Amino acid sequence: MIAPHLKVLFVVVLPLALFACSSREKPLQEMRGETMGTRFQLKWSGGEIDEDTIRKGLQDILARYEAELSNWNHFSWVTQFNRQQDTDWRDAPPTVIHVLEKSQRVYRQTQGAFDVTVSPLVELWGFGSSKVSGIPSDVQIAEVMTHVGMDQLEIDSASGHVRKLNPMLTINCSAIAKGHAVDDVADWLQAQGVKHYMIEIGGELRVMGHPPGKEAWTIGILKPGNDLSVIQEKVVLQSGAMATSGDYLNFTQIGGEFYPHIINPSTGRPVKHRLRSVTIVGKRCATSDALATACLVMGTSRALDLIESLQGYEAYLIEQHEDGSLRVIQSSHF
Repeated sequence: MIAPHLKVLFVVVLPLALFACSSREKPLQEMRGETMGTRFQLKWSGGEIDEDTIRKGLQDILARYEAELSNWNHFSWVTQFNRQQDTDWRDAPPTVIHVLEKSQRVYRQTQGAFDVTVSPLVELWGFGSSKVSGIPSDVQIAEVMTHVGMDQLEIDSASGHVRKLNPMLTINCSAIAKGHAVDDVADWLQAQGVKHYMIEIGGELRVMGHPPGKEAWTIGILKPGNDLSVIQEKVVLQSGAMATSGDYLNFTQIGGEFYPHIINPSTGRPVKHRLRSVTIVGKRCATSDALATACLVMGTSRALDLIESLQGYEAYLIEQHEDGSLRVIQSSHF
């Protein structure tokens, strides 16, 4: 699972300033800002809704996610839930229930590779709010792992309640909440009659239609490395979602050895394999977001097996070999 406080864009929406708008097409409008510890951008055209209504609708949705699922907001629902060290049932807002249900489903699909309870391991390895001076011992890892696992979280969807089966359990939904928020914004835009849009939060995005003068949206996948200006691949979408996870911009050095911020919940340790970047394309952004993280934990072979077994989702994987060369692997219908 990826460290929860990463503020990196792994995809870029390629510049759209070179096209000429048809006289019958409305010009592209745009909003940008910050949310959920990262940045967002919305581009849209078409429909009769005015800009002020779009702005308010977007702000209301993002404010709800900040109030309910933000781990850096001391008053959010999830922060208060994490503070409570008991096994009592707690009221949970509908969005929290939906996010946790989807998280649990992907947790089972990936045999635990995606796990929103992995935060204690992230902290132990120095990728959270604290730094470490040495490699955690086997005893330390084993102790922390007793507080990790979504099987220690119970969700009662009918009543809107959640409880811990382990009082020390904590949750961090950063690896799925952005994608879920993207879906909420996209669904709201469509309900308002917006025909063409691109909504992106922290590198997770969903599109519909096309920009004026174009046939589809063009999205760039970044090449793994320190240079954020190099595009590895361009993806053309008319509808659907895309999410990318990568390990190449956040790592730590302990005892002279580099460790990526991708933690395998089943071992309690940073992953050690060649897979550097995973892009998932599918219908819903929340699922694409979670699957991208899970695949990065699983490695190339298991990731491909997983994606090929799922209907409606495709993968674009980038490996890096010891000599620095990159290798691209795609699922059968990417």
